Amino acid sequence: MFIIEHIVSNPASPHFSKLFDIHMMCATSGRERTIEEYESILNQSGWKYVQTHYPNSKMIGVIEGTKAK
Repeated sequence: MFIIEHIVSNPASPHFSKLFDIHMMCATSGRERTIEEYESILNQSGWKYVQTHYPNSKMIGVIEGTKAK
């Protein structure tokens, strides 16, 4: 499975995903997540986190997961 999403970086680093996160919280009940949060969600739903791929811009990430055995 591939999840294409803005990924929230560590707290000390500025990143567009943090601004988008605030926008989503104001407009809906949604929010952006960290890699660790995606890993936890995948594990809880029977999937296994593999790795995260980034294009050169690092504006968006592709989280790769595989079905847990």
